[in-house]
Amino acid sequence: MKFTRQSLNTMLLAISFIGLGVLFGAMGAHLFKNILSIKGMGTFNTGLRYQVIHGLALLFLSLLQKEYYRDHYFNKIAYLFSFGILFFSGNCYLLAFTQVSLFAHFVPIGGLMFLLGWILLFLKIRSLKFEGFH
Repeated sequence: MKFTRQSLNTMLLAISFIGLGVLFGAMGAHLFKNILSIKGMGTFNTGLRYQVIHGLALLFLSLLQKEYYRDHYFNKIAYLFSFGILFFSGNCYLLAFTQVSLFAHFVPIGGLMFLLGWILLFLKIRSLKFEGFH
């Protein structure tokens, strides 16, 4: 199975985000529950959930990038999901640990990146031509 450089990079990034999600989840269940407030734990878990969901979406995108390597549209979606994770989840984590409300202002930027990525993915998938079974 041959992959493009971009599809491999996206796959490695996806695996990293998912792996860190598993690590953060374990740390949240065992270490952070004693450190964070109930509200902070909820914020942490929200960031974690969106990180893992969009890590899985990136894994899916890496396969689309492999199949449609001449079409850079999927790369743009991968960037939106990646930066969405950094803005949304990253700021959820910072907010959970610091309680500095400034971080809450950056979370919606990540949410908008996620939403735009899903809209673009929907439009792109809808535009693909069905080639039938061979």
